[in-house]
Amino acid sequence: MGKVFKKSCMIRFAHCDPAGIVFHPNFFVLFNGLTEDWFREGMQLPWEDMSTKNVLIPVVSVQSDFFKPFHIGDVGELRLWVSHIGNSSFTVEIEFYKGDALHVKCREVMVCIDSENRKSTPIPSILREKMQEFLIEP
Repeated sequence: MGKVFKKSCMIRFAHCDPAGIVFHPNFFVLFNGLTEDWFREGMQLPWEDMSTKNVLIPVVSVQSDFFKPFHIGDVGELRLWVSHIGNSSFTVEIEFYKGDALHVKCREVMVCIDSENRKSTPIPSILREKMQEFLIEP
């Protein structure tokens, strides 16, 4: 069974709307930060180093469900793992918990593209190898 990358996250004023809860688009900012941390800390492949390999990795699909709100000052745990690795794309699952309660979940599909021609390109072997450690197939 693969590993789950985990990171603590405190909800700040900047994340919230006037009602004092996280404004839903800000979850995607938090998820993007988690993905960068996973690359750097979980796989020891800093996000910015991928561009030196002529590879960019945009998100091409997002599906998210919101179950409970997060409020300013709440501290939660973000969890990320890989559910699918294809030729040029991969899927990550993200869950955001407060204690034992799941508040938000998200599925993101990312695709490797050549930085020059912007067309899909195979996942670099070093990235594929590192992602395998976090693969938990449904």
